[in-house]
Amino acid sequence: MVGPVPAVGRGRAAHHLRPEPPCRAACSTSIATAASARLPKGGIAGIGQPVLAINGDEDPLVRPTAGQKIADTVQHGRFVLVHQMGHLFAPPLWPALVREIDGHAL
Repeated sequence: MVGPVPAVGRGRAAHHLRPEPPCRAACSTSIATAASARLPKGGIAGIGQPVLAINGDEDPLVRPTAGQKIADTVQHGRFVLVHQMGHLFAPPLWPALVREIDGHAL
């Protein structure tokens, strides 16, 4: 459903995020910086384990292109776009999400 995504280098993924209050942006940046210190050589492209990226098409914080880019960049990535889902996993969507996660974990 999501088309081609421009190349994203380390620290340049901000265009995948929707605008948010400055305090949230600062927290997100510090979390991302701390997490990036533990990435394998080559960044996320060096992750060899299967990765499931789930995004909602109505997410007010993270655009679906972010999940698609992650799935395209890692070695064994899969992207799932959930229609009518925002940033949170609403209870009516749980059965479908559990099926996706369960199928990924096996």
